[in-house]
Amino acid sequence: MAFHNLQKIKSIKVLAGLLLFFTVLEIGFYGLLYFCPQVHKTESVVRLNAWMCLFLLSLCVVQFLINDSLFHLLTLYFQWFRKSSRLFKIHFLSAGAVLCIVMYLSTGTLSPYANTVDFPPDYPMVKPPCHYLFNGDYYEFSALFCLLDGKHRSTWKYSIFLRRILYNALAYPFMKIFEHDLGGLVFNFILTALAFLSVALFSLRTSGEYAAIAGMWLLALYPGVAYYSGQPFLYAFIVPGCLWLYMLLWKLNKYTSISNVWIASLGMSVLFLGYDLIVYFGPATLMLLVFRKKYVQVPVLVSGMLLLTTLWWCIVHFGLNVSSSNENSSLYSIILKSYFQPIDCSRWLELLKNLPENLFYNYFFSSFFFLPILFIAGCIITACTRRKLLTLPETCLLAAVAIVFLFNNCAPPYDYKWQMRGTWIARLYQPMFVALLFSCARLFQAIAIEKRTRGLKIVMIVLLFVTVSGNGLVALGPALNDPAGISSWVYWNFYKHSPRQTMNINLAKYGRRPWGFCR
Repeated sequence: MAFHNLQKIKSIKVLAGLLLFFTVLEIGFYGLLYFCPQVHKTESVVRLNAWMCLFLLSLCVVQFLINDSLFHLLTLYFQWFRKSSRLFKIHFLSAGAVLCIVMYLSTGTLSPYANTVDFPPDYPMVKPPCHYLFNGDYYEFSALFCLLDGKHRSTWKYSIFLRRILYNALAYPFMKIFEHDLGGLVFNFILTALAFLSVALFSLRTSGEYAAIAGMWLLALYPGVAYYSGQPFLYAFIVPGCLWLYMLLWKLNKYTSISNVWIASLGMSVLFLGYDLIVYFGPATLMLLVFRKKYVQVPVLVSGMLLLTTLWWCIVHFGLNVSSSNENSSLYSIILKSYFQPIDCSRWLELLKNLPENLFYNYFFSSFFFLPILFIAGCIITACTRRKLLTLPETCLLAAVAIVFLFNNCAPPYDYKWQMRGTWIARLYQPMFVALLFSCARLFQAIAIEKRTRGLKIVMIVLLFVTVSGNGLVALGPALNDPAGISSWVYWNFYKHSPRQTMNINLAKYGRRPWGFCR
């Protein structure tokens, strides 16, 4: 206890010193701006330092909230890595390098979120001077940067994504230093690298080295990373956000005290500002506490999860005077109302007949086909060997995804230009990939450490290799000119927002050029 107290005092002094340094630096830049207004770039530097001060202040708050020293926890993570085997370190470096290659080869004209859409003249958007491709919603996403950068109200008030501020708040300094587009890509690399490191250390700590190795490779070539990371948009937060929310969900399954539940719920509340993941992880956490019969903790959890989302909503609605209701945010309320309005039963039954097909497509293509197949193989193996595949957090998350799926696809007919049912938008259910990834990685660990299952080990290694290779064909498909058409087929089924051959047509038209290769 004394050691921990000393660590806390030391880390608090370090944080306070850094905060004081950047505060003095901030004052100095303000003085320079006042006496030398001709230095036009000073304002940008002041904004960056203000952001750094806020970040350090947030670290100070976290320091007081957590039960142990922040720097002591980082030391523990380093010790876990240092004590790991050489095999783990080799796979860690190899998978990390592959992840960086996959991300880089998903930039420029190779970005799937841009080259799989074709609605002339703006989708995809071809941006000079290098003629890289961007999704046509470019200005909807970049409006958040304009908001944070103090631009005129007309440059950001129209955006339908103002409720998702976290990504741009974190990426802001990089976008200021490297400009919006390149800064966003740099931040995407950092964000995904942190997620990769989190998965490696989390799996190493909770499941073992073999599970960590399997998890790292499944993530390194996961097409969901490649699909969004090549664009400077907040969608790049989806995969890291889901991974971190799963880890908090796993922590909640272990916590017994109300204070720990409150802290975990605040962490979730922060991550919910990045994307609308509360739709999936909110019900999952509630189900988890109910299954554990922790009914007293439910109000604490709900208040913590909604705190920052509610606060930001108030800022947008009352402070920025922007309506929170738009065609994107009001969609689920329209679906909900359809259940309580007069129903055309014959039309509704026709829609319900498509439910099995919708389930099939959304299950397989929301996680890019190969990982769901590995999960089914894992279910068969566990059923035959009487093992347990899913933990309570994973069961709750999959149940929450199933509830959202049924809510969307079983809804009575409603008149709206966007229909959240069918096979065209499997990407809605992408958060389920974390349950598939961690459960399969844990099964790989369980089989690998047993002595009498050599045949089963070989089967699991082959399955893992096929899955990682299949993911690689999808993720690297644009750079490899889509061998066998697998990449365009999987990406099209993930989000059918254009004809199936759109990616190949755009690659032939604009070339296969990652960032740094201008036309």
